[in-house]
Amino acid sequence: MVNKKIPEKIRFAIIGYGKMGKYHEKALIQLVNGAYERYYNEKVLEYLDSIELDSLVDPVFDRGNTILNGISRFKDRQELLEYRKIDAAIISAPISRHYDIAGDLIKKGIRLLIEKPVAPTSKEVHSLEKLAENNDVFIMPGHVERYNPAAFEVKELMESSVYGKMKSYRFTRTSRRPRHVDDSIILDKLVHDLDLLLYFFGKPTIEKTDFKYDTKGTVVEARVILSHRNGATGEIYSSWLVPDKVRKVNIYTASANIEADFIKKNVIVEKSYLPEKTVICYNNNQIKDMIVDFIAGSYGVTEPYASIKDALESGMLIDKIRELSKK
Repeated sequence: MVNKKIPEKIRFAIIGYGKMGKYHEKALIQLVNGAYERYYNEKVLEYLDSIELDSLVDPVFDRGNTILNGISRFKDRQELLEYRKIDAAIISAPISRHYDIAGDLIKKGIRLLIEKPVAPTSKEVHSLEKLAENNDVFIMPGHVERYNPAAFEVKELMESSVYGKMKSYRFTRTSRRPRHVDDSIILDKLVHDLDLLLYFFGKPTIEKTDFKYDTKGTVVEARVILSHRNGATGEIYSSWLVPDKVRKVNIYTASANIEADFIKKNVIVEKSYLPEKTVICYNNNQIKDMIVDFIAGSYGVTEPYASIKDALESGMLIDKIRELSKK
């Protein structure tokens, strides 16, 4: 629902109070307290002044409706919808529950920011897209890596072609497996780089895959080889078997090697016969910036950096990779 009228209040609920839910809570509280960044669009600031963190929803709040520090707590969305009037919600519950939660809230006209991936399958993403259209409700995927300043820099370099045609690239994302994650690395981590490659380079073709599994048969390492119509090739490597925390992309163009580090938030450009160039990007709270983009998009201030159609594209790639990963 795109509405340019500035509301008196924008009441938020966070559904799912695990690790990501707490990150969203922290970011929302910063915004409620007026911690705005200088680069925010001036037109969105009036909307930010209307934000309230109204409710938290999670099964851990099993005592029913309680209030702490002015924030209501509910054990499930049914209680939330019965007792509170909510304008927007952030879904950070387990991925397997996204589809049902989102469906119920869309039918109530509630704007949604849905953590990645929006749903386990592209069919479910498409169904939510259609449901949102039919109910005139704005929904947006939580593709948080698009809000990394290093990603902005790479996007600009690719669009300008200042270093010539892109020939190949390699995404690397490694770390120990988070304790709170039950999903495969395909749904939990690979989705980030699938979305980034679509954002940077456009739609690819999957050429080859390789996987490693834990004792339960869950994918804990994935390597995906890709190609593009312009002749460029790519690779995505994600692993929970490598303890070192790495999040980066290496891009090889006609005249330069580019490395974007999504942890350090910098971009290094190497050209033959010239000194290495390092672009130090600003250090931001990506989740906070994503919430601001969600508000701006849902009220028609600006176009969001990520749309539900982007989530559908990455979802279709995830479907193919998950199918290929079956033993």
